[in-house]
Order: sequence, then C-alpha cells, then structure tokens
Amino acid sequence: MEGYVKQNTGTYRTRIARLRPVGVAAAALAATALLAACSSSGTPTNQAAGSQPATSTSSKAPDVLDSINGADLSHPVEETPEEINQYWTEDRLRQAVPSTPQGGGEGLTASDLGLDVQVQPDGGPSNVASGVVNSSAGYAWSKVGATGRTVGRLYYKFGNQNFVCSASVVTSRSKTLVATAAHCLWNTVRGGWATSVLFIPGDTAGKAPYGRWAGARLYVPREFWRGAHENPTTKRSYGSGWAYDHGFIRMKPLNGRNIQSALGSLGISFSGLHSQVLVLGYPTAAPFDGRTMRYCGIANMVRDSRTYTDWSLACRMTPGSSGGPWIANYRNGTGYVTTTSSVGDGKRLWGAFWGKVAYALYQRADANAA
Repeated sequence: MEGYVKQNTGTYRTRIARLRPVGVAAAALAATALLAACSSSGTPTNQAAGSQPATSTSSKAPDVLDSINGADLSHPVEETPEEINQYWTEDRLRQAVPSTPQGGGEGLTASDLGLDVQVQPDGGPSNVASGVVNSSAGYAWSKVGATGRTVGRLYYKFGNQNFVCSASVVTSRSKTLVATAAHCLWNTVRGGWATSVLFIPGDTAGKAPYGRWAGARLYVPREFWRGAHENPTTKRSYGSGWAYDHGFIRMKPLNGRNIQSALGSLGISFSGLHSQVLVLGYPTAAPFDGRTMRYCGIANMVRDSRTYTDWSLACRMTPGSSGGPWIANYRNGTGYVTTTSSVGDGKRLWGAFWGKVAYALYQRADANAA
C-alpha cells in the first residue's frame, strides 16, 4: 500500500474534515430520483425542463445500471485498443469538439465529507522551478517535470460525435488510473456512456510523444449521474449532481506496461488542499486551438457556494480544458490532483470538491470493481 501518507500509528489518515448538511427538500428529491432510476428498465432519462430524453435500449440497460445498488456507476469500454486506435485518425483527432458546460449559477445543495487522505506522486521531484506563478490568462505551459508526461487530451465519442477533454494520470495501487471530469464520460444531455476512449498524455498538436492509451472501464459517481443535467441549447448546467463532477478511467496496458509504470503519476488528494494550485488543460474553443497545454495558477483558491461546485479561480481557459487537473502543493514539477476542471464561463473555472464520494469512486476504480 505504498504511496499513502501515514500517521504515527501506522494507519492511513482518514480524519473527517468537513460536513455540509443536506436540506430536507434536497434529500427527498434525491430519494425520489433514486427510486425512479431503480424502477426503470432502460437507460436513465433526464426529464427536467430543457433536456432531451436519454436513448434507451434493453441491451444497454444492464451496463448502465450495473452498479445502481452500489456507490457508483461503471461501464466497460467495449472496443479493443486496436479498434480505438484505428478509429482515431489524424482528421478525427483534429476535428473533435470540446465540451465544457457553462455554470448554472444556482445554489449548492449537495454535501460531502472531507477526508484527510493524500496519495503521493510517483516519479520523484524534478530539477525545475518550484511554486506557482499567479496567472489567469491560460498561457502555454512548459510541461516541466511530471506534468509533461502525465497530463494530456482525452478523446471520446457520444453517439456519432467526436469530443475532446483533458485528463491526468494519478497514483493508484493498480497503476492504471486517469482522472477527468464525469461529464467527459457520461452524456448529461442525452444520457449514455462515452465510447472509443483514448488518452494521449503530453499531446502536442495531435502528436503522441508518450503513446496512445485505450480506456478499459469508466467510473462516475451515482450522485452525478442522477443529478447533473445540461440544457442542449444554452449549454447551461443545472442540478446538484455537478457538485460531483469527477470521474476515473481504468486504462488498458500499452506494450505490456501499465500507464503509471511507464509514465509516473501525479499525487491525488481528497482533503481539500487549496494552496499553490496549478491548473492544466487543453482549451480548444477560441481564442485557443487545443494544440498546446495551457495553465492558470493561484496561490490560494477559494470555495464558491454560489455554484454546484466548491472551488473557483480566475482562469480564461475555454471548453476543452474540462477534466484537466488542479494540482495543489505544486512543487518541482509535480503535486496532488485535488479536483479537475468542471464548468466555466471563459473568465472563471470551477472544480468539484473531492471528498468521501470521490475517494469511494477512486477506490472502486482502483479495485476494478464492476
């Protein structure tokens, strides 16, 4: 169980750090949604105003609901690595469109338990400058240290449409995990899982200096699936599920090696680390083109209770940066992923708090649980 921070007692640190109460109305709404989901024989549908219903086929129902009685939802990537690589031609990589829903600006109604759990980076310090330069411009990142080989672009399909997000390799026992945003894995407009999932770490203008890695299994929190929605016309997000916009991908080996063994990894934190934060991603919408890794930095990010997510910072990165890591305690080219980019408006980005729900999802993905 290497990589976990231990106390003097030798046990893993799991001190409860924070609890936000849930109102009676919110709890009743969540219970109603869960009962409706459990009674459905097909793909979950989003019946809120402004959304299109999810497509539903009996063959897909067992996959969508395979973990409905557990904490999270998961789904296998059905294509082989060969099929995924054949699909993602240079033209398709270049033409993939970004997905970053806009913030809904509504009140936060979700709750989570903060845990004092950090998992250390794998790869050791690099001889590079320490600390974070405050910036909101989205300047090109120099890819120093571990960031250059662990952060990349995530390509996937919803139906017949090609999309792109950002993602990063995080430390795990299985040495297989990549962290991203849940909305890059589950379609919040029509419902349904991402397919043809491909991760290119260190992506530079569509080139793959560290290989093309195929996804094996996708994981999102049940709280996100049942409560995160998006207006297909305005792209505005709504629903308390956005407070849980975090997802993990278990990656298939490449050339006989797991992704962490080949590239190293960023650490990961479920304790709300918020100082010396470096935000990385591949914004693709104008004025950016997605060909270069970009960054924003802040000495101390703040919580923003006006939205469905907790963390907020000034950052001009645009759609395509979704799923990119927020690296806290950034030093010597590495640090701890404490959240990923969720929603934005071209001036600010928001990231969901990673606590008990995110930690349970991470453990489930690491264990390869169905």
